[in-house]
Amino acid sequence: MPESLQNKVVLITGASSGIGRATSFALANAGANVVLFARSKEKLSTISGKLGKRALICPGDVTRQEDLKLAVQATIDRFGHIDVLFANAGVYISGKISGGDPDAWSQLVDVNVKGVFFSVDAVFPFSSSRNPVISSSAARSPATRRSTGSRSTALRNTLFNLLYMVSGANC
Repeated sequence: MPESLQNKVVLITGASSGIGRATSFALANAGANVVLFARSKEKLSTISGKLGKRALICPGDVTRQEDLKLAVQATIDRFGHIDVLFANAGVYISGKISGGDPDAWSQLVDVNVKGVFFSVDAVFPFSSSRNPVISSSAARSPATRRSTGSRSTALRNTLFNLLYMVSGANC
């Protein structure tokens, strides 16, 4: 039987739109407390207004470790712990790897890989769960396996596996 989400605390990166936004509503409706982390304070405020007391907004950028540390501290101050990190923030670059814009690729790695690493680094010391990280499964989907976004997702999933193997999930 699945564990209840009632009063679980979930920090969601990339919470201002798309999957992150939809997940925040689904989790709050299931009884979880959600920490909404993204760059757009305005969008986060709108979402929080609809979710009520179950939501805490923490504007910030996953590429800045200090933003993540402030969000984690705000979460601990409000809820006392963190159960799950939904490492959802990401950028997408269309097209092929060859001939691509190096600056765009740098941003993709900064957000999709380093941003996840920074998020895990900030959350793990305060997590109450044994396996607190959730990320995208896009890299395993045959329809998206060739996209540049899914390649960075595969890289971050490999990072998660390495962290888990090295630490025994006790990062």
